Amino acid sequence: MLEKVRQEVDKKKTHDFRGEEGLLYRTSVNGEQLWAKKWHRSHDKAFYMPIELGGSSLSPFWHKKIELSYSIVHELFPHDTIEVIGSYDERVSSSMGNIREFEPMDGKPVTVSREAVGDPELCAIRDDIMNQYYAVILERRDEGSRRGATKEQMAPFFAAERKEVNAKIVSAIGPEIELDSLITSVVASGFKGLDQLAKRIRARNPKNVMADFLDAGISAGHPEVNFVPGTKELHPNPPHGTFVELSIADSKMLVAHISRKFANNPRKRDELLSRFRSYEIYTLVDQLFDKMLLAFIQKTQGRGDAESLGKICLTLEKFRQVTEKFGLTIDPSSMERSLVNIVVTSTNSREAMSRLQREFITPMEAALA
Repeated sequence: MLEKVRQEVDKKKTHDFRGEEGLLYRTSVNGEQLWAKKWHRSHDKAFYMPIELGGSSLSPFWHKKIELSYSIVHELFPHDTIEVIGSYDERVSSSMGNIREFEPMDGKPVTVSREAVGDPELCAIRDDIMNQYYAVILERRDEGSRRGATKEQMAPFFAAERKEVNAKIVSAIGPEIELDSLITSVVASGFKGLDQLAKRIRARNPKNVMADFLDAGISAGHPEVNFVPGTKELHPNPPHGTFVELSIADSKMLVAHISRKFANNPRKRDELLSRFRSYEIYTLVDQLFDKMLLAFIQKTQGRGDAESLGKICLTLEKFRQVTEKFGLTIDPSSMERSLVNIVVTSTNSREAMSRLQREFITPMEAALA
């Protein structure tokens, strides 16, 4: 199905919606309505390239990290969360295990989800508010990116816009979707912070599903805008709809929740825990890529070639495969230092690629064999 989605998206002349982190394309495959999101940046990343350049600095491991996290969350809360059914990366022409080149400018990582069915009247109101909101903030974000404005410089504007759009959404959908004021009232961090926030949500309404998310170590990202309002028949618990932006906020809480929920179904429990382990490994390799990319850009002064980046990606993919098969037998911190050292100290890209192949790829391939 993913290849068919890719073909259908490629036919479209333009996107159907632009969010802060990517471009969204609505398409139909086998009679099913789907949305493909082309990620050009992430709120979780410290750096990104301007959207007008056409590519993305996100790693080729990013889409699998997102796919796995959303699939786990949807298994736990199938009636209240978006369903991501797959992902791919436009910048990788072959499988990661055989990658030869990686060119960040040649596309973006893509996640594909089923369309969330909402209440037509509420969705129309919500869409009108959101279109006005994004028209303003995206223009300002692009302008700030072009002139090199810092996150701190842009913060007052975004805070004001966020407050305004939240008020409009809450007025249209209802107070159960509002979360920002509760977040600012929480002073603790980590597990205690999530627990405090869950209690504040339940004090307002004990049936609100956002509290259940938090109990499972899951966070809804700015739910006031990342939410499809639905009907009470399909979504009996408030705020009655589908959350479209979620993240794993606490790994220990998530593992505990999976273990409790599927205590009587060990096969399902183990499958989800295995999927979560893969998510953690993809997250680790994604972070290693970011460190490597920064070192690579500094070394090449931004003039790096796709073949060298491909060799770095292949090294990290082999590390991911080894970790999946044997556990953390290679210390990530030591590997990061060694890889950065190869990039920084090699006299040219050919030497760097040769060392990566000799010192890392070949030994890891032997271990996997």
